[in-house]
Amino acid sequence: MPADCIRAAGEVWNGRHPEDNSELKVVDWTPVGAVPPDLEAEPQLASPVGPDESDLDPQMLEEYASRIFGKCIKDDIKRRKDAAPAAPVKSKKR
Repeated sequence: MPADCIRAAGEVWNGRHPEDNSELKVVDWTPVGAVPPDLEAEPQLASPVGPDESDLDPQMLEEYASRIFGKCIKDDIKRRKDAAPAAPVKSKKR
């Protein structure tokens, strides 16, 4: 983060701390503090794990895609199904 952004944060974070009345300071270095505790892993909270492939219904997905993207998506789906799988690209070693 650029130093001027850090200094600008001091315009918002100033005054006294509401809990202990200590002066709030914005510094442009990592302050010394306690070592964070070693916590157990939390379950996934933000986004779900994707479905199993066996749970996917291709006809349903095609229907939803055509509702969202219009009828032209069916041509794209057909083109992708008819296309041969692409050969893997080998990287050049240096």
